Amino acid sequence: MGIPKIWRYNLQQYLTGLIKWVYEKIFNTKTSSEVDTFIDNLSYLFTGTMLATALSFAFNIYAGRVLGPIEYGKFTLVQSIAMFLQVQMLLGFSTAMVKYNSEDINSVRQKKIISTTYLIVLGFTCLTSTSYFLLAPIISELLQISIELFYLAILFAVLFVFYHLTSTTLQGLHQMKMYSKLKPIYSIILLSCFLVLLHVYNIISFESMFISTCIANLLIGLFIFKKIHKYIGFKLDLPWTKTLSKYSILMIFADLSFVLQGNIDRIFINKYLFIDDVGLYTAYYYASINVINILLGIFITAFFPTICKFKQKEDIFKKVNRLLIYIILVGLPLTLASQNIILRFYGDQYVIDYFLMILFAIAAVLTALYRLYIWTFNSTGIQGASLNLIGNGVIAISNVLLNVLLIPLIGLKGAVVATIVSYIIGISLVLIQSKRDKYLGHQ
Repeated sequence: MGIPKIWRYNLQQYLTGLIKWVYEKIFNTKTSSEVDTFIDNLSYLFTGTMLATALSFAFNIYAGRVLGPIEYGKFTLVQSIAMFLQVQMLLGFSTAMVKYNSEDINSVRQKKIISTTYLIVLGFTCLTSTSYFLLAPIISELLQISIELFYLAILFAVLFVFYHLTSTTLQGLHQMKMYSKLKPIYSIILLSCFLVLLHVYNIISFESMFISTCIANLLIGLFIFKKIHKYIGFKLDLPWTKTLSKYSILMIFADLSFVLQGNIDRIFINKYLFIDDVGLYTAYYYASINVINILLGIFITAFFPTICKFKQKEDIFKKVNRLLIYIILVGLPLTLASQNIILRFYGDQYVIDYFLMILFAIAAVLTALYRLYIWTFNSTGIQGASLNLIGNGVIAISNVLLNVLLIPLIGLKGAVVATIVSYIIGISLVLIQSKRDKYLGHQ
């Protein structure tokens, strides 16, 4: 199949054909039926996510520009704390649900898995949110934030859990068309609510971003819940509770470590520097690491459920290895260009530092490489999830220690250097360990 033939298709067919052409050129082989299904899902996700991303960029850039680094920094601080809180509510069960639902398309089995997962997450969400509320004075003092901001973080976490759990249910059910259609709708709600709060109600503070995000999480979560209600029986299945728990125990620590990697830097920046530095750091992060994470996230959303169905993973790892060089070659110039463009939209309050841009570009590529490998390992089951736990744990601990050491010395650059060094350590350790185990046939 050559590129000239593709032009006679519509946009969706063109995108699918283009992805197939790229696949055949990279891997020098024709696509199988399983790969065709994966590519179809990927094309739907790409279209939906690109529309959503354009609207999301408009939301974040306009909010950052209008509110300024201080108010923008407050929102991202609340968001970062909420990401820590939601880990104890989800406990890794959402990932376990996607894995086991993806393996066998059996509605009876899927209903048991989904119902069990929802009951467990509901119980832990109620328990942990109550505990956080009671302990709010102590925790907020430790984090050096106001108790009001911590209360908002608890609410943000609860609504995020609802949205995330329902969205990942669609992913596990292979309902990628609906998943991709809801992405831009989410962003439309987000941007519309923000504009109304800003220009109609004159809420020129981080609260306008907070309320908009909470409304979007709630509305999309309720819509998906209504669509999948036939899978939710609210009956706890004990055998599946045991199976899901074994996988989720590993994932909860891995998830906590992953959240730590992506959010602890903002908490330490707030501790050692100023709240406007949190806003500035977030702008750079959003223009670099977030850009490449969005693109890779499209791939992983379709990739993970697909490879979970395969018993043998050797060929998959060979294909993943071949993708790495392309991620590096495309990722570095892409993130440098995206930062140069996006940061200018944020406005003059966000100073452009080219050395900081280079550091963020390197960090973005390393993050992408690690995520691609670790999600492939996750598909293999308990042993792969164990590698995820090891890698994320090492990265998180290294990141914390390096942030404490470097941020007071070299400011924002210290936070990015901490991320770079941490991921180099984590990637090296995971690859050495996977080669030593040899259980994946991976070299």
